[in-house]
Amino acid sequence: MDKSIFLIKSNRFLFILFLFIEINLFAETFDFVIQYLGIPVVDVTMKKEIFNNQIFIETHAKSRGLASHLADMDNYYSTICDSLLLPISYSKQINQKNYYEDREIIYERNSLIASRRSKISVDKNADYEIHLESRDFFSSLFYLRENLTDSILIMHLDANKLVWKAKCSFICKERIDTIFGEIETKKIEIVFSKISQEKKERTDILTNNLVEEGNILYFWFTADYRKIPVKAEYQRKPFSVIWKLKRYRENSFGS
Repeated sequence: MDKSIFLIKSNRFLFILFLFIEINLFAETFDFVIQYLGIPVVDVTMKKEIFNNQIFIETHAKSRGLASHLADMDNYYSTICDSLLLPISYSKQINQKNYYEDREIIYERNSLIASRRSKISVDKNADYEIHLESRDFFSSLFYLRENLTDSILIMHLDANKLVWKAKCSFICKERIDTIFGEIETKKIEIVFSKISQEKKERTDILTNNLVEEGNILYFWFTADYRKIPVKAEYQRKPFSVIWKLKRYRENSFGS
């Protein structure tokens, strides 16, 4: 091969690689196990990536062991957000026992309208009103993480067409056992209140049960600069549901 051609191709490759490194800034993966009565019932993997000034959140929840026979679950969630973690689109592929979904929601912030389109039934299609800062559950979690304070943070959620307000309060610093050892964490309490007047529709088990009046959700984040969510507890009757981080990975690209 002519040396000049080789140099040109090499330089093109380096230029493309440079662009890739500059655009892909950071990626994190969180592996959680959900426990009920101390028994592991669901594995949840959440991955957050930053690409070209957009934030991508991918979540997979799959039941395990005995739970797969009682409440089979193999669900996928995907959110594309802007730099403020406001969703541009949110899609769900739900495969549960006796319940299925395959839908995408597009958010129009200027008109405060969300458009839901189902790939299973047009009867599930809907256009509905949203709050200016409506987020799905997963983008709300990462927004909370980035905006942890020692006071109160108010968020608004889009939970299956309904607008909910989430009041997030710093409770205390607490040392707990984690995958990183016994460390200091920040404990956050989240209380939900429904703003929309309509009744809740049936949806997936994972996100539908988390946003509910009368039940309280707690999150524990590491008290260092990374603010990694290491534990969650959803207090509901008769027994609480516990999330525990069992593995964390991060990758940085470029500077």
